[in-house]
Parts: sequence; structure tokens; C-alpha cells
Amino acid sequence: MQGLRMYWGNAAVTDLPGASYIGPDGPGERRGSPTLVSRSAHAGDPDTARRLWTDSEELSGVTFPARLHATDTQG
Repeated sequence: MQGLRMYWGNAAVTDLPGASYIGPDGPGERRGSPTLVSRSAHAGDPDTARRLWTDSEELSGVTFPARLHATDTQG
């Protein structure tokens, strides 16, 4: 049950700045309470983001609105 706390908390937050990442506040960001944490360079890579959208569309058969493709890589 404690592991789900992170997901429930993230779903309820509506005022996070773009490109925010919520993760555990413990050592190595592996365990702990949800908090705003830094993200890896890979997580902010625009090429990776484009591939994720493309692969998601191809695998799901759903075309996402263009505005969702405009990934904010700042932060």
C-alpha cells in the first residue's frame, strides 16, 4: 500500500510546473515520501520524447493531439 502513495499523490497534484518530476525523497531517490526531485538528462532528451510519442501511437493505434507532442524539455 505504501508504494501506491506516490502514484495517488501525483494524480492529485494539479499545479506542478511543466517538466516536473515527482519521486521519493530518500537516499538515491529510491524510497521515501513523494517530493519534487531532479530528473536525468535522458528524461529531458527531446529525441527520446519524440520516439516515446511515436512508439506509443504506433503500439496503441491512437493518434495523440499535436499539442501533446510539444514536449517541454526545460527544467
